[in-house]
Amino acid sequence: PTRQRNMSGVALRLRGARQWVLVDCAEGTQHRILRTPLSLNSLRAVFITHMHGDHCYGLPGLLASAGLLNRSEPLTIVGPPPLRGMIEAIMAASELTLPYPVTFLTPHDLQDASLLQQALPDLAVEATALSHRIPSWAYGFTESALERRLDTDKLRADAVPSSALWGELQRGRDVTLEDGRRIAAHDYLLAPRRARRIVVAGDNDTP
Repeated sequence: PTRQRNMSGVALRLRGARQWVLVDCAEGTQHRILRTPLSLNSLRAVFITHMHGDHCYGLPGLLASAGLLNRSEPLTIVGPPPLRGMIEAIMAASELTLPYPVTFLTPHDLQDASLLQQALPDLAVEATALSHRIPSWAYGFTESALERRLDTDKLRADAVPSSALWGELQRGRDVTLEDGRRIAAHDYLLAPRRARRIVVAGDNDTP
């Protein structure tokens, strides 16, 4: 750290969402979070790129602060295998207990997409190994729940009256009209926009 620069900690939140994720958690990360509208109670997952201190030494304090805020929601922590041992050793030495459950995953675990489905239903996450003195990873985040808009012009052209049934169609559910016609949702949904994707990488000597 310098007077002009803090160390690694990147918050990622989908537009309009309350929940967010954190990639790396160096010293000073908590102080930066306090300058934002983000809450530790709505943090869903932490991803650590590698075990060098300027990427992870702030995590034990952040976990403790979340407990002091009476967090109760589960938290998922993804990082290299030694991360769990480091956190558990610090918790044991400082007699820290957390009032919320913590699940530890490694980057290799992300090959099973279902392991993050409950914590991050709107994001698909994958890990890519990088080249560094110790194991280092990049995490790619891709939107997985894209809302599709209704083709209202086609609905009107086919004389489908505007009603609550339009909302059902937008949710992807087929409906039956009062006149008995069966309306298939996929026939009236416009193609979804391209999913947004961002990759946050740890240290890497081979870009």
